[in-house]
Amino acid sequence: MTLNRMMKWLLFAAVIAGLLVCAFFVFRFNQPKPTTNIHYADTQNKQQTLDMYMPKGKDEDKKKKHPVMIYLHGGGWTGGDKNRVASKADYFTGQGYVFVSMNYRLHPDANYEQMADDTANAIKWVKDHADEYQIDSSKINVMGHSAGGHLTALVATDSTYLKRVGLSPKTINSIVVLDGPLNLNQFIQAIPSYKKVFGKQEQNWTKASPVTYMNQ
Repeated sequence: MTLNRMMKWLLFAAVIAGLLVCAFFVFRFNQPKPTTNIHYADTQNKQQTLDMYMPKGKDEDKKKKHPVMIYLHGGGWTGGDKNRVASKADYFTGQGYVFVSMNYRLHPDANYEQMADDTANAIKWVKDHADEYQIDSSKINVMGHSAGGHLTALVATDSTYLKRVGLSPKTINSIVVLDGPLNLNQFIQAIPSYKKVFGKQEQNWTKASPVTYMNQ
């Protein structure tokens, strides 16, 4: 390769690198800024908090109501955090949604039922504070990834959890499950290490499985 050609390639590489750096900072600083660490339960447990991202732009009508997407992170029921939303908050706020990312208690400090209770409590908090955040309480949507997807589906299908906080399953307008296990029997047989979360009894796996309640 001649010296001139090498210099052209180096210049081209430098331009591309510069564009990528600029794109990174534009994307980073254009991300919606949330109101963070709002407690949705009557405790000071940092695991029972949520972040609230408001829609982009300024509404001429300050009374306009928005749909809301409540997001539950993944992490195998033992880890993860509400700040790991990637581009989800940016996308949904750009579509006119209020985006809520919530934490929930984790194993071993909590079992899956307590995690589902946290989910129901967060939904109730959002419904109770709908007017404060310009939320349309008839358009409460819930999305979860992996373990969060399992909890999303469980709360939507087993009415026990919403009823405990005085809500009906009809409170949820829609759900989105991203790679969340719906059949715990199959899931734990394939990955036995999750017995540490759900126990060794298959009857417990059945109780924890959203598919158990889908036809009820």
